[in-house]
Amino acid sequence: MSTQQPDSNSDSPQDFKSNSSVYVITIPEFCRKYNISTSTFYRNIEKMPKMVYIAKHPRILLSAEHEWLDRLPMTMMNKSS
Repeated sequence: MSTQQPDSNSDSPQDFKSNSSVYVITIPEFCRKYNISTSTFYRNIEKMPKMVYIAKHPRILLSAEHEWLDRLPMTMMNKSS
């Protein structure tokens, strides 16, 4: 059984996600997932999941995404069905 070590020369988000126990998504990935525009995301930044910066690039921790989902009113959840 071999373990894969992170590539120290690579700093793409995909490499970070696959080689770390902390999972993140980009703002565009989050927006596509929830069918909102990035401008809507930034206009409503105070209501969005908390961002962290990795190498100066904003990312959303999946745990922050889950907390955001828990805060959504149930009426919002029912509209997506």
